[in-house]
Amino acid sequence: MGYNKTNYEYSVTNYDQDWPKRFETIKTKLSEIFGPKILRIEHIGSTSVPEMKAKPTIDILVELSEISDLTHETQEMEKLGYTRFDNYIAPNSLLFMDGSGKERTEIIHIFPEGHPDISDKLGLRDFLRTHPDEVSQYENIKTDLASRFPDDYISYRKFKDEFVQNLLKRVREWQNSISTKASSK
Repeated sequence: MGYNKTNYEYSVTNYDQDWPKRFETIKTKLSEIFGPKILRIEHIGSTSVPEMKAKPTIDILVELSEISDLTHETQEMEKLGYTRFDNYIAPNSLLFMDGSGKERTEIIHIFPEGHPDISDKLGLRDFLRTHPDEVSQYENIKTDLASRFPDDYISYRKFKDEFVQNLLKRVREWQNSISTKASSK
């Protein structure tokens, strides 16, 4: 994971009913910028899970038909205050982070069609939406880490990523069980 390259201010807060509305507003902007290259735009991350405590950062997954030439789109995103990072999270991916204020409020994950990280990101969201016991564990980890490392996002992210990697194993098992049930019908 590439998030932990820089320290920045962060907080973990209670769920905000405005997060889905903020996603829709950003989605509209992204639709205008990336247009027909878009295959889908999804709200991901903790702010996409109803009632879950989270950093108040809207994470968005954008799957594009291709990401080889996004010069115009990058210029448009930069006009809106985003900074582009290539291969920051995973190879063959892009990330746009907003630069407004000290605390990030938006992170746009750009992947080409069929990128393997898409399944993990959507699977994690869907798993948490249907497993409240896992949400509770995840919230406890995040709030504990935020209290232990209030001024050290790098450490917060390191330990949170370890938890998420273990959680992803359960997510993949869950996805496989759903696939197996669907194919046996």
